[in-house]
Amino acid sequence: MRPVDALARYLWEQGLDVFTDPLEPPGHLVVRDGGYTRIFSPGEVAALAAVLWALGRMDAKGRPIEVLGEGQDPLPV
Repeated sequence: MRPVDALARYLWEQGLDVFTDPLEPPGHLVVRDGGYTRIFSPGEVAALAAVLWALGRMDAKGRPIEVLGEGQDPLPV
């Protein structure tokens, strides 16, 4: 999956509005949270997708990976 698709899915599953703008270059994302809008360039999209994947926050298809909260046991007895 392309980084832009994976990141779009991840951000959408986090509850953000994610779309593209025909006036922007291919590979960008426009992300909106309430009244705040941010346009990510193709380079920023690739970098953010790589970081989220490397940190184990999302898989290669953009699905969020559940992160254990503080004090949670990863292997309950």
